[in-house]
Amino acid sequence: MPINFNAKENRHTYVGRDAQQEWYDLIQKLVEPRNKEIADIGCGGGIYSLAWIKMGVKKITCIDFSQQMLADVAENTHGLSNVMIKQGDALCTGLPDSSQDIVFERALIHHITQENRTTCFAEAQRLLRSGGMYIILKPNVGRTMLKSLMD
Repeated sequence: MPINFNAKENRHTYVGRDAQQEWYDLIQKLVEPRNKEIADIGCGGGIYSLAWIKMGVKKITCIDFSQQMLADVAENTHGLSNVMIKQGDALCTGLPDSSQDIVFERALIHHITQENRTTCFAEAQRLLRSGGMYIILKPNVGRTMLKSLMD
């Protein structure tokens, strides 16, 4: 049964833990995150948003459709000046064109219907600056999809 991300009883489901070391290792092989602006789409409680911050990003924009998840990410990133929290979704983030160096979606693709995937990918491409990178991670890091999008 899928999780109801909006249910109050699911608050704090995606907080209180750190990204796995193999995630850090993988990201460091793919990209240098220092001083980059990143959109973490489907951010949940901000586990990976915090991991990006630890890696030195300039700014992270945490986007989720769920008010409960956004409350968690706000709590999880309280006091951090380089975090922006915004309600939106993978099909319509509400962010400006060409505003991100990296678009990151972890454990999100399986929630996007087949019919909406093209829209999801187009939204990510719209957000990326020239030479930016779109990173899609399935929950199992061994089954990673990566696509670098450039003009």
